Amino acid sequence: MAAWSEFEAGAPELAAEGRRLLYARGDGEALLVTVRGDDLPRVHPVNVGVVDGGLYVFLLPSAKRTDLER
Repeated sequence: MAAWSEFEAGAPELAAEGRRLLYARGDGEALLVTVRGDDLPRVHPVNVGVVDGGLYVFLLPSAKRTDLER
């Protein structure tokens, strides 16, 4: 998996647009969709940030987090 800084170096225009979209509302809030154990979608708000060359997604312990760990 590439770090955000590597993605930026390889595709600067796409990375700039991605960063613009991540912060379009100014708060780094986004929707993350995963697939539940029964194959149905689960939508959950998360906070995202590009910090020190990495893309981070912050979420509290939840069913969503279990989906991601699975």
